[in-house]
Amino acid sequence: MKKSKLILTKPLIDAVNNTSFTRIQKNKAFELIDIILSDPETRYEFLEDKYKGLSQQYMRKVFNSRYDEWFDILCRNNIVQAYQRWDRDTYTPGKAKIYRINPELLEGQLETIELNTPQLVTTFLTENASGAMVVNDFKELNINTVSLTQAMNTYIERITVGSLRTNCSIKAKSIKVYDSKYKDEKWISTEKAIEKANKGGKTLIQGNGRCYIMNIDEYIDRKRRQVRFSYLWMIKSLDEENYYTKRNQTNNRLDTNYTNISTELLRIIKEENDLVELDVHNCQFALICSLYREMGEPETDNFLFYEYYARRGLLYEFIKLKLELSTRQEAKNLMFELCFSSRRFHSLGKKALSSHFSDVMEFISEFKKNHGDKGFPISLQLLESKVFIDKVFDKIKTQQYFCITRHDSLLVRRKDALFIYYIMREELDKADFRCAIDCDWDKENAWSEDYERSINGSYQVA
Repeated sequence: MKKSKLILTKPLIDAVNNTSFTRIQKNKAFELIDIILSDPETRYEFLEDKYKGLSQQYMRKVFNSRYDEWFDILCRNNIVQAYQRWDRDTYTPGKAKIYRINPELLEGQLETIELNTPQLVTTFLTENASGAMVVNDFKELNINTVSLTQAMNTYIERITVGSLRTNCSIKAKSIKVYDSKYKDEKWISTEKAIEKANKGGKTLIQGNGRCYIMNIDEYIDRKRRQVRFSYLWMIKSLDEENYYTKRNQTNNRLDTNYTNISTELLRIIKEENDLVELDVHNCQFALICSLYREMGEPETDNFLFYEYYARRGLLYEFIKLKLELSTRQEAKNLMFELCFSSRRFHSLGKKALSSHFSDVMEFISEFKKNHGDKGFPISLQLLESKVFIDKVFDKIKTQQYFCITRHDSLLVRRKDALFIYYIMREELDKADFRCAIDCDWDKENAWSEDYERSINGSYQVA
């Protein structure tokens, strides 16, 4: 049995080793620490904000009913810190406080420890693809730690005041703002957020998929420390072959070391190994069409109008043109606001979208009402997993091609790209999932099967 390894900071390892744990309790304590730190939802959070909901039912299921004997020791020794708010977003039944690792223990050199538990490599991920197949693909890659570390350092050096979007330079009309007091986030208008920041003598800063109201020097310090910790963790995990492969219990996605790897590190790995990426354009918004049809909604002209642009990967371009936005990114932000904000949140952007896609907007709002705000994106991710993992990825592995999944995209060898593209297209067609596929196999220019047609007149934005 290959044992599981953990990569943690030396101060954190020492803090656990210096407590009065039995050998078994210490093993469970390290397992819990890994659960908190390796949660994909908090991978890119600031070290101070890596909170995770842990209900009693969850703890009893993962460990046993006597978990409190060692968990209390972690809390009393200030290794694990609780925040006194019930976590509203936990997907496990029962009430749950949110917990984090003491951020002071996350500073320092990273070291590897071995646990008395098996390495997390799922036997079968799909009908024909095993965790061992995925790990074998990982092992084929050249991991140049020097180049990766240099890329990390270069990125950290570029995190300066001039690199940030702040206050009026934030183009979105509405934004998701993190509230450090309540450890929560909510959608508000950018104008109101700037007013709130100014009143407190702080700055509205965009980053990490949300905005923050805080001192800009503090933000830069936190951002640099978070990047260093997460990037070094990724580099060390790959270098020491500390792999994991599993299906996510919430959305059935395939989670691996490469699922949420940073863009900077991924770029180096692709260059070193001559890899290219195949991905679906506007995937989540094309999946809305599939969910809409699956729920038996009427195929109105208004819906078909939305579907036309979403399936062809031209939705952002249409929205940018019709709403007279400055950039394509603004259109993308607006669509993410639509999908991932509360149905009770109203903004000018949502109102503008309703004038073009009223039936789709109404469907999304009603779905969130019946299944919860979190239920909508999870339903899209479940559909994505059914198509991309259970169909596309499974078929590729039966053909024994090298392939690493990243949700709705595939990392493949350049020499195999065209063959895998045809497999991907065939399986997507079988699943009745019409969409535009992008590929960066041309080193100089990204390629899209629908892009040429969109600019030569076949797909004109109406």
